[in-house]
Amino acid sequence: MSDLIETGPVNPERPRGAIQTTLTVLAVLIGLVALLGVGSTLLGQTRRNENILPRELVLYAIQPDGSVLYTDIIRPADQQLLDDDIPFETQFLTVQGPPHSDLDDVVSTDISGAALESTSTISDGLYFTAYNLRREYTDGQTITLTVELTRSPYVTQQDEQIVLELPVTPQQTYAQRMIAVALPSAAGSVSGPQQYRDARVGPWRVYYFDVTLLDSPQTITVRFTPTQTGDLPAPNLTRVETNR
Repeated sequence: MSDLIETGPVNPERPRGAIQTTLTVLAVLIGLVALLGVGSTLLGQTRRNENILPRELVLYAIQPDGSVLYTDIIRPADQQLLDDDIPFETQFLTVQGPPHSDLDDVVSTDISGAALESTSTISDGLYFTAYNLRREYTDGQTITLTVELTRSPYVTQQDEQIVLELPVTPQQTYAQRMIAVALPSAAGSVSGPQQYRDARVGPWRVYYFDVTLLDSPQTITVRFTPTQTGDLPAPNLTRVETNR
């Protein structure tokens, strides 16, 4: 670019058309460079929120003190809900909750889109709770399980940072499976399989990982330094899913 800069007076005999043509070409080139830059950013942030069924989105929202709000959003592939000619029968299904180190780590549990029949908890170093649900036609198309934890075995405090190390494994249940990690508005250091997008949802920064087609176990790692105290309100789940 430096060879296009005039270091002396402009030659009065130089045609004005040539100067204007040069400036026009430069303007077009600058515009193309800017457009490509924006385009690459948009491509890198492309949403994957098509209505694919069945699908699952698991959200880990980490509060400034390291406590966790875990949410599992499931959309089964229900032809009965899409076609009135297919009779809907009561469904019984089991949804796995998040692992926890101690029974007292579970502060609260909320379920929508199905009725809780029973729970069963097993311990294999960590506690795993299975929620046995009954689902009727009037329950709608989305099942949501939310569990508030005082701590998670995957979240640790390292110096001034809070670190999430979340193992993920291959699956064959869902046509689309996403992991979302929500952090307080402070930026974090994020690495993991298929991290394709982040979005602001209220006071949260949400990072999205597409783990549908993993061929081997991997780990999502997130580090951030809390810059505030006190719990944030729960993320807006509709916006979290829409922004996936």
